[in-house]
Amino acid sequence: MLLARFTDPLNFKALLLTVGCTLACLPLNAEPLSANGLNYSHVAIGHTTQDVTNTQGQANYTGYSFELSYLFNEHFYLLAGYDHTSTGSGSSEDHYRKNKMGLGYRQALSEGTDMLAVVSHSDALFTLFPGTTDFGLRLGLKSVSWVPGFETTTAYHFSSAEMLGQRTWRHGLALGMKYKFTPNLYLGADLNSITNLNRSFINVGMLF
Repeated sequence: MLLARFTDPLNFKALLLTVGCTLACLPLNAEPLSANGLNYSHVAIGHTTQDVTNTQGQANYTGYSFELSYLFNEHFYLLAGYDHTSTGSGSSEDHYRKNKMGLGYRQALSEGTDMLAVVSHSDALFTLFPGTTDFGLRLGLKSVSWVPGFETTTAYHFSSAEMLGQRTWRHGLALGMKYKFTPNLYLGADLNSITNLNRSFINVGMLF
C-alpha cells in the first residue's frame, strides 16, 4: 500500500515539491560540491515536449517537468523527477504523467570531467487509456564535463519497460548542457532519444 501511494502521480509530485523546497532552503554553496568543478545537487523546473509512440499510435505531448538531485557523499547522489505533459483537447485530451527515482555514482576521470553510472526506476501513465502504462528499470552511463560557465553531458541509456503486460527493451542517447549565469543559477537544455520516445527539456535550475 505504501508503494501504491508513493507511485501515484499526484502524491509523487507533492513529494518532489516538498523535497525540492526543503533543499532550496539549505544554505547555498557558491563553490561546486565536487572537487573538479561539477555540482550534482540541484533542483530544476521547465518546459517539456515529448513525442511518444505507444499502442495507440504516435502523439506529441507538451507540459512541464521537475527534477532534483542531491550529492550525499563524494561519489553517490540521489535523483528524482516528475513529468506532466498532455496532448489534444476536450474528450480527446490525454495526459502523460511520469515519475522516476534513482541512484547515481560519480567517478572523476580528469580535471573537469566525470564518468557517471545511474540506475533508476520509472512509472508512467496515459490517462486517456488507463490500461496503457509504462514502467521499468533504466541503466545509464554518462560523461559530464565542465568548462568555465558551461556543463555538458553525453549519455547512453538502456531500459527494460513493460506495457500492457509485454516486456520491451529500449536504448538511446541523451545530450545536455547547463549555462551558469550566477554562481547558483543556471539555464539548461536536454535532448533524450530512446526507443518510442523523444524528449526535450528546457529548464532553469538552482545549485545548492
